[in-house]
Amino acid sequence: MFISNWSLSRKLTALVCSLLIPLMLIEANSLMRLKSELLESKKAQVKEQVQSAYTLINHYYSQSPQLGVEEAKKQATSAVAALRYGKNGYFWINDMQHNLIMHPIKTKLIGKNMAQSQDASASTIGVKWSI
Repeated sequence: MFISNWSLSRKLTALVCSLLIPLMLIEANSLMRLKSELLESKKAQVKEQVQSAYTLINHYYSQSPQLGVEEAKKQATSAVAALRYGKNGYFWINDMQHNLIMHPIKTKLIGKNMAQSQDASASTIGVKWSI
């Protein structure tokens, strides 16, 4: 037989490899599943946070007959500007034409069209917002 001609060190190396390779494949599969689960969890968390902001805005919208449309918008914008999540998370508001309505950090950009602006990774922001 072919293996019987191998030296002891070669046989041991083959045995160790035959044990380690499946273990490494199992671990890689586990890590990929963990990454996927963490990503899905983060997506669900973001969805819940956006839903909370939407509910807040909808509350002020429902108050617009009493407050007036402009006052309701002003109060909703202020309320959303105060929302935070995680360590550095915040919400901003832009309209469907990519005009920045409210940004709690970069107030100088309010009123500007962000469709062609780029983020730190040189991606066009308007394209990201449209997705």
